[in-house]
Amino acid sequence: MPPREEFVRKIKGPVHGILFYRDAVEKWGTLNEFVKAGINRGERVIYVAGEEPPERIREVMLHYDLDIMEVEREGQLKIMNYDKVYIVDSKVEIPKILKRWKIAFEEALEVGFRGLRVCGEVGCFFTNNLVEELIEYEKAIGRKPKFPMEALCVYSLHRLDFLKETSIYEIVKSHGCIISPSFAGEVAFESLYLQTAYKKLEEIFKEKTAEAILNFIKTNYSMGDTVSVDRVKGLYSLLKNLLGSRAADIIDQQIWRKICQELGVII
Repeated sequence: MPPREEFVRKIKGPVHGILFYRDAVEKWGTLNEFVKAGINRGERVIYVAGEEPPERIREVMLHYDLDIMEVEREGQLKIMNYDKVYIVDSKVEIPKILKRWKIAFEEALEVGFRGLRVCGEVGCFFTNNLVEELIEYEKAIGRKPKFPMEALCVYSLHRLDFLKETSIYEIVKSHGCIISPSFAGEVAFESLYLQTAYKKLEEIFKEKTAEAILNFIKTNYSMGDTVSVDRVKGLYSLLKNLLGSRAADIIDQQIWRKICQELGVII
């Protein structure tokens, strides 16, 4: 079993994860393990169809030997079209979407399920030219939902060709775990950012005349036990003061590009 499929079987909420896939095999192999794991744990599972119609999703689940007729009849599995969840009446209303998830979680517990597991295809945001709304929605959920559901956002890597690099970074760092063709795991972005920044800065300040600058940065922005968002912002501010805004922005983009490449999100 590929690591990504093994990983999604073990996910426990609160989790806001993101799946990047290249083809149907990667997509459905991973998602069906995610769905099966939720059903086996006694959770309610909601699948939001935003890339393919619900009928196609049912066909694929049957192909993967998932008895969807029984679990749908019992209310454990719900397959919903995106226009009932994400884009209702041609509008993306983020507070209402978040409220729907909270209500769905509470209802799942009330009727005897052990939790809520959600996977949502986001292709509908691209086809409806609502990418900015998608980014704001991802940021609003944050890396961990405010209640212990397991949420997995589903992205085709081919969709990234239509995004600015900065938009990709915003989407990626809004999730607490990343699943891609070459990576599957939780990510502490602040630590990863600083680790990657040190490598990049060593390339820039490799001459002896600049060793003092590099040592100063490492001393004042060391990893420590806790790496906060403020520490990352502080490092960026220092680079801005040392090198100027344009150079700091270029380095910041290079750092995020390297992070995405290491996570299997090829840009």
